[in-house]
Amino acid sequence: MNNRFPHKILLCAVILSAACVTYAQMGITLESNRQNYLQYEGIFVRLKIRNFSGYPLAFGKNPKLSGKISFRIFSQDDELIGLKGKTQPTLIGNVIASNATKTITIPLSSYYRIVHPGRYRVKAIVGHSQLADSYESNTISFKVVKGILVWQRTVGIPNLTGRVLRGKIKHRTYRIMSMYDGSNKVFYLVIQDDKKVYSVKRLAYEMSHAKPKCEIDSLSRLHILLQITPKVFIYFVFDINGTLEERNNYLKAKTSPILVRNKEDGSIMIVGGTRARRDVDYSTEHDLPFK
Repeated sequence: MNNRFPHKILLCAVILSAACVTYAQMGITLESNRQNYLQYEGIFVRLKIRNFSGYPLAFGKNPKLSGKISFRIFSQDDELIGLKGKTQPTLIGNVIASNATKTITIPLSSYYRIVHPGRYRVKAIVGHSQLADSYESNTISFKVVKGILVWQRTVGIPNLTGRVLRGKIKHRTYRIMSMYDGSNKVFYLVIQDDKKVYSVKRLAYEMSHAKPKCEIDSLSRLHILLQITPKVFIYFVFDINGTLEERNNYLKAKTSPILVRNKEDGSIMIVGGTRARRDVDYSTEHDLPFK
């Protein structure tokens, strides 16, 4: 037996492997920022593109300097998820220098119909007019979940025009939901009616068994008071469309802050506690982006 024959096979495998690595002119890595998302929440993915072509790659509108990105998304039933409309994600405006890596964040749920609860699998495909082939990323997975209802209230949409209202009063429902995102339990605000979801906001991490305190004022705005540490509370005011009108932090002093309604005009105020100082009484790690 020729004992050197296995080494020749190994050498050929190494050469072929090196050839494949050299041939690849683009490397793509796909990441998601969480394991779980609340139903109707915006889902973002992070795309890292490494340029191995030896030349800068510009993604523009010129057909000779253009690129294309698409996603293959499958539900847990292996159904291919389609686009919401005609608009597709784009890489226009990005330039990747030779041997450089560009990180791009893409709002995946803005383009694709990722609506129903369940697990999804996703991979990205990127091509460029100056490259012979398109390249695929790794496959990632995440879950869309319904969450747990903590509090809800249906309110009328206020008439701010001064005109006499004809017909039935339109309404919307505020819901506070709880969900485990893969690392922490989080409170969400969802605003919807029978036909549409108007807003989904991440509010704050849950602290032990502390539940949010909620009140509706005379303009149908939602006031929320949440305890985020043993001594610190966060206070939100949202309008009927989900627009944030106020956000402050309060510190437990001799008394804890509470929401109090004025019975005469329906206004809501904070009573008790003191205003907390950022980076002194609380840190920014308790702040969550509303997306």
